[in-house]
Amino acid sequence: MSLQMLRLTCALALAAPLVPAAHAQDLKFEVAWIRPTPDGPPAPGQAGVHISQQQVRFSYLSLRDYIGIAYEVPIQLISAPEWINSARFDVSATFPAGATPENFPELVRSMLRDRFHLQARRESRDSPIYVLEVAKTGLKITREPEEALKDGPISVTSSDSPRA
Repeated sequence: MSLQMLRLTCALALAAPLVPAAHAQDLKFEVAWIRPTPDGPPAPGQAGVHISQQQVRFSYLSLRDYIGIAYEVPIQLISAPEWINSARFDVSATFPAGATPENFPELVRSMLRDRFHLQARRESRDSPIYVLEVAKTGLKITREPEEALKDGPISVTSSDSPRA
């Protein structure tokens, strides 16, 4: 076996687990309509994902949000053009017979592939990791009194003067 053929075989073996199972079973929403979200903010309580027994309704989600749902990754890890943050779509879809909650990401992936013609790939990247450690001199933060916690959010302040 040539070195080039061995590399190709290894690459295919490593990439095989990344191919979603949707291609094998091709599970899709039965009916789905997709419309651009109207300009302006959504009505209170209307944005997000609303799921019933037979249907799912997505309102005021960006394309980045749909990709995060479909590939089960945090949206900050999605590397794509900036316009996917502002391109918002409303989707209403009917679940196929026999679909389970575990199929939800697969259904969204097939919708993105079929209706948006999305082609995605997973890749590994090195990123810096930051660690928050206590200084050798100890903590310089104080906790708010208990009565303050009942009236508002928790706030942590420094005992030193604020830095500019």
